[in-house]
Amino acid sequence: MNLLSKRMDSVEVVRKKSRRVKGLKWAELRPQGPFPGKRNSSARACVKRGNAYETKVGRFLKRQLSEGALVGELTLKQWILFTDENGIGWAQPDAYLITGQRILLIEAKLTQTDTATPQLLALYLPLLRHIFVDVPIVCLQVCRNLRYVPKKFVESPQELLANPGPGVYTWHYRGE
Repeated sequence: MNLLSKRMDSVEVVRKKSRRVKGLKWAELRPQGPFPGKRNSSARACVKRGNAYETKVGRFLKRQLSEGALVGELTLKQWILFTDENGIGWAQPDAYLITGQRILLIEAKLTQTDTATPQLLALYLPLLRHIFVDVPIVCLQVCRNLRYVPKKFVESPQELLANPGPGVYTWHYRGE
């Protein structure tokens, strides 16, 4: 065993958990978030690639709306200010589409991840349910790279809107 592998074995991988809403008191849409101006340009390359993919997904959804393949009002990177038992918090879903019947809540990930499920179900979903009362919400993880075959897979956002169900669905969008 060389020094590098020994060192890597001793490193514990710490993943940042997304906040979970507990005892939501109020939530509201905000035009700006807690960080005014541009984000840190020294972000790691993997974060930049993830942000670029998120932008690509947003452009695709806008194009689908303009072509009539999707119908509704698309909101990208909307900040939400809220208070729960943990105090004041901020959240920013990647996208959501408000149609006549429901809301499609979208989280874009460059690589499929299990962290998207609690992020969608325990953070964004309760907030949007509080803001958009009595409107059904369906959750979709959009990813470029699949790590495994998802249990709930859809070929397009339209498929999920036509056949909604509980839980988080995965759409493998490679980008165009």
